[in-house]
Amino acid sequence: MNKVGRYYWNGDLEQPDWDANTSSGTNRVGSYKANQWGLYDMHGNVYEWCLDWVYKYPTEAVTDPTGNADGEKRIVRGGSWENYARECRSAYYNIVKPSERYRFLGFRIVVPVPWSLPPYTTYF
Repeated sequence: MNKVGRYYWNGDLEQPDWDANTSSGTNRVGSYKANQWGLYDMHGNVYEWCLDWVYKYPTEAVTDPTGNADGEKRIVRGGSWENYARECRSAYYNIVKPSERYRFLGFRIVVPVPWSLPPYTTYF
């Protein structure tokens, strides 16, 4: 996890501080290794809003579930800098009302660029 994303225990890439103070917050995008699609910080840093509303997932496999459109809470995934490493993965999720705001929650903007340039992603 130290190589791919920001989480509770890795405040400093060069000298990991196992008693790290998480008030140091998020890290600059691109501080960690990109995944196989060239996207950075897919694990940790900040939870990312998802389109799916909270509902009971079906037992069979589904692609891009969205849940009930009149739901009250949405899914956020990926963990954040306040989570332990085991929680910083896309399968780990939390539920949040869209009206709530947290310092560990954001969204991803991905801008396609020519393949000759490195991919660009950022958080807001």
